[in-house]
Amino acid sequence: MIGVGDFDFGSLPGTAFPVLATTAWLAPDRIPVELLPSTPDRDADLAALVRAGLVTRGPDGTCSVAPRVQQKFRRFLGERWQFTAIAGIAGYLGDPGAPGATARCITLAPHLSAWVGYTRAEDHGTNIVRLIERMLDLLFESGLWRAALPLCERVNEVTELRFPPGSTASRLSRSRLAHACREVGQYQRATRIWEGLIAVQVEISGAGHPLVSDLETGLGETLLESGDHRRAMEVVERIVADRTASLGATHRDTLSARNNIGVIHEWAGRRDEAARVWAALLPEFESALGPDDPDTVLVRTRLKSAQGAQGGPAIEPEEPEQARSVEELTGEVVFDELGRWHALLLADEDPEVDSEAVEPEVRQLLERGEAALGAGHPAVVATRRLLAIVHFRQERWDDAVEAARETLDAADRYLGRSDDRTKKSVALLMQALVLAGHFDALEPLLEERLEDVIELLGFGDPLVRALAARRALDDLKQPRLW
Repeated sequence: MIGVGDFDFGSLPGTAFPVLATTAWLAPDRIPVELLPSTPDRDADLAALVRAGLVTRGPDGTCSVAPRVQQKFRRFLGERWQFTAIAGIAGYLGDPGAPGATARCITLAPHLSAWVGYTRAEDHGTNIVRLIERMLDLLFESGLWRAALPLCERVNEVTELRFPPGSTASRLSRSRLAHACREVGQYQRATRIWEGLIAVQVEISGAGHPLVSDLETGLGETLLESGDHRRAMEVVERIVADRTASLGATHRDTLSARNNIGVIHEWAGRRDEAARVWAALLPEFESALGPDDPDTVLVRTRLKSAQGAQGGPAIEPEEPEQARSVEELTGEVVFDELGRWHALLLADEDPEVDSEAVEPEVRQLLERGEAALGAGHPAVVATRRLLAIVHFRQERWDDAVEAARETLDAADRYLGRSDDRTKKSVALLMQALVLAGHFDALEPLLEERLEDVIELLGFGDPLVRALAARRALDDLKQPRLW
């Protein structure tokens, strides 16, 4: 008789045991069957586990297992099966460059993060680190910073165990970690990492070296986004001086650093100062790089924007880029399409827009995006959110609730609860539930997530005031607002 703790598996087929043991090292829900061992009859093994109440199967074919079962297996069976799980992850991701890698990566992200959380850095070999780094490249490209952060931390842990602080591998892993921290809003942590990297690089190459300036650029961006405009300006002015001395005043990197002075002025609300910086810079960009260089075009656009805010000339519309083929679908292409449909749906000046005609276009974009990028890609989550908006326009409230719920489910899983896009999804679902009259479903969501919506929109927003009043009335057992 096979037993693990108080679980008795004597009635299960022997081949079901490795299937269940492998699930202990993955995220507890939505496990793709392909991650599990290829037993002679895996479907029959899963069916036996379902009958025993140890595993559940979802409508999409994935399986889930209770965390308490996972904990028992990890505690009593040792670490053997963690290697079966990571082998399944590597096989599912496929070879580098294989089609659909982004979509598979996003599906795998929760499972690799769980695996990292269950295991120790000292047990990771080179192949595991390379696998995590491949995943990081794909997650960075997709903008899934919160999913990337624990993987960056693990790679950095492994690197610190194997390489000295000044090594190239160590500096690269810490730089990547700092970038991820900045993107998720951990500005103080990112600042400390950048400052440590700069100190190490100065010891290696001396102050003013281009590599030092590159690291200081990361520090400057972090300080800017954290709102510390004074320190950001000090850092950028130092970069300008160092790059001018080492590369020359007209080098692209020097000009880019000078452009960042205008950016800091703009972020600080000093648009007139930003306009003066860009007005002085534009002729130098045009002379050194050419009038049609992308960096020159960017400076020209920023100048026109700043001048427009001062009552000067408005920004000239950009010519749309030629659409890419279906085979070249990227997150950028999806966002471009979303912007077009979103503008049509929300344009007050065009009330005759036919949402019935828009819906199949949005559904087709959603289908293409899921196939190419995965259900958790930010562009795909945004497409699903737009589908809910289509249903709002159609006054199909139940369909709006379903689309909004699926949007929030994907945002919670792949973007994280603290992401603003997830908070927008919470607000959308709450609004849909109100309009559909599903108040029983609204109450627990209000209790759990209203604070997220308040943080996003502020107390002054009409939706926030109405939702907060409803929760208060429920607490007081008063008549409902809706």
